Parts: sequence; structure tokens; C-alpha cells
Amino acid sequence: MNFIKTYQRDVVFAVILALVFVSGYNIGKIKGAGEEKPDLTVTAPRPNLPEADLSGQASKVEGLEIGSPSLPSTTPIDFNNIQVVVSKNSDRYHFPWCPSMAKIKEENKIFFKNETEAQKAGYVLAGNCTK
Repeated sequence: MNFIKTYQRDVVFAVILALVFVSGYNIGKIKGAGEEKPDLTVTAPRPNLPEADLSGQASKVEGLEIGSPSLPSTTPIDFNNIQVVVSKNSDRYHFPWCPSMAKIKEENKIFFKNETEAQKAGYVLAGNCTK
């Protein structure tokens, strides 16, 4: 009991602050309960990648055309059918949607049929690139 009397002002302030936070949270939750939020759909066009054949290292991906419209979001992505790009000056590979892929000069680009081929050749996924 001495603790409460000694720190009465601080305890009251903490209780009031907690009540304000809880009330604000619940008011926000009640206000947003009646709103329907639309489904979020993110679409991005596929970049146009030139086909290249550098000593058999790269080839056209079977069944896919470079620059074709993007697949519907309900279709699962098979990463073994997506062409990857590496730079002659790096040990990293990039998917077409990776931001650093656009920075590679055309004359330095090497194309692999898929991620597995790039990995077999000793390349690793770029740090700013995700599947």
C-alpha cells in the first residue's frame, strides 16, 4: 500500500494512459468493422528480354515466349521455367523482375534457361532479388 501512496501520481497516469490506448484501439476496430476491404491485386508486366545463345549456355524457355503477358496470379510459378540473367562481371544471377537486372549492360548479360543451370555454373541469387 505504501508503494501506491508513494507513487500515486505515476500510477494514476499509467492507468489513464492504458485506458486511452485500449479505448483508441477498440474505437478504431469498431469503426473499421463495417468496411469491406477490396482484395489486393498486384500485377507487373514482364520485361522484354532478348534471346541469346552463348556457347550453349542459354536457350529459349520451352513453352514461354519472352515478353509474353504475365501469367494469372492463380497459376503457380515454376521457377525452373524462368530464364535468369547473369553479368560477365559478377557471380550473381537475377530473375527478370529483380531491380539490379536492369543495371546490367546488354553486352555483359549472359542468359541461362533457368535458375538450376545458373546455380550449376556457380552463380548464386542476387541479394536484392527474391523468388
